[in-house]
Amino acid sequence: YELLQHNDTALIGKTWESVGGSISRGEWATVLAEIFEPSTNTDFHWQRWGTLRGHLTDVYQYTVQQEYSQETIGYGDPPNNQKITAGFHGLLYVQNSPKNVILRLTVIPDIPPSFPVQDVDQTVDYDYQDIGPEKFLLPLHSQVKMRNGHIASMNEIEWRQYRKYSADTSITFDTADDKPLSDDKTKEQPAPPGQAAGQTPSRK
Repeated sequence: YELLQHNDTALIGKTWESVGGSISRGEWATVLAEIFEPSTNTDFHWQRWGTLRGHLTDVYQYTVQQEYSQETIGYGDPPNNQKITAGFHGLLYVQNSPKNVILRLTVIPDIPPSFPVQDVDQTVDYDYQDIGPEKFLLPLHSQVKMRNGHIASMNEIEWRQYRKYSADTSITFDTADDKPLSDDKTKEQPAPPGQAAGQTPSRK
């Protein structure tokens, strides 16, 4: 990818990775695949109930130790760039239904204090999207925050207007009706009455 403009500054010929700030990968499937890969030896613990976008969820806390991790954190540009592989932990919001789909994932890498980048925190939301006559669970929103010394940065992504394309499809870039996500799509709602934090989960 190449960026043409960033904060009103021309960046022709520069890659998106050279712009700086928070950059993330893996929202589509990579992070989830790593967490559930048997060789990762992920430790799972049920923590509480939660509600996202009207769906009751089981909230699980997970931990991946550094020796099994593929989570890399990079800082700076070559030839002076630094990179580490960090263990990580976070939460999984699993819809309480026979589908057992992931509606939210959080990732917090365990970064050594000596590394320049600190306080990395990623949240990825997934939701059902209509594509043609069918529904698919796809990324909805992602937010990555991190700190470098006294400077904090945030990368926020929204995926919108999923479409099914065919050979005779006409592609346009009109975003007049493309509104930002409302808070009820990204904020966790209180768990339903009777679903106490310490209750043993009962899956539908």
